[in-house]
Amino acid sequence: MPESKACQLVLKYILINRIIFVKAYHDRMYFYSSGTKFGMIVGPLQDWQHKHEQALKAFAGDVNEKPPNPNTLLKRLATDHDGMHELIGDAILNFMKFKPQPYGNVYV
Repeated sequence: MPESKACQLVLKYILINRIIFVKAYHDRMYFYSSGTKFGMIVGPLQDWQHKHEQALKAFAGDVNEKPPNPNTLLKRLATDHDGMHELIGDAILNFMKFKPQPYGNVYV
């Protein structure tokens, strides 16, 4: 098989365009596998977000006591609201456990 012209052309293309080939491979690998891994560990954080979105929708009181928007809290990360920092930290560490390739040998 390596003697075939097609195999030689593919190998030549990969060798000549090594940087482009590696980038395309990494983009494909990260795109397809990261989302799946993240979907496996994001459950508690999604539950937290859903709970606070429901509280915000159900709110009908004074504007000064309005619950914060969970999407805004997740973007700013300045204050820990109802255990949010712990959930985010757990999600990050679990993601590193499930997908250790970009992080090297990280044992958490």
